[in-house]
Amino acid sequence: MMQVITERDRIKQVVSSWSRTYSGGGYGKDKLEILEKLKLLNLNTVTAKEIENIIGNSSWTDLRCHECGKYVKKVVQVGEELDYESATVFLCVKCIKRLYDSVI
Repeated sequence: MMQVITERDRIKQVVSSWSRTYSGGGYGKDKLEILEKLKLLNLNTVTAKEIENIIGNSSWTDLRCHECGKYVKKVVQVGEELDYESATVFLCVKCIKRLYDSVI
């Protein structure tokens, strides 16, 4: 599978991703409180920074190229559908172009 992922895509998925990760119980009240705060957000307008302030870290919205390590606003996701243990990588356009140019 290969698809373009943007920061807004990650933001729009944060509630469902958080819920899937912490809905099994045994994670503590704080995880459920965070979920309730996330559910109140307008996912079309909220910023990644606002989500980071609620969760306490940026890992739920950050997009980092797995090749060069830079944070970017858009990546190409390559591999399995993203999950906790998936074989998935994010690549920025510059790294994809560099790879493409090296094989031509």
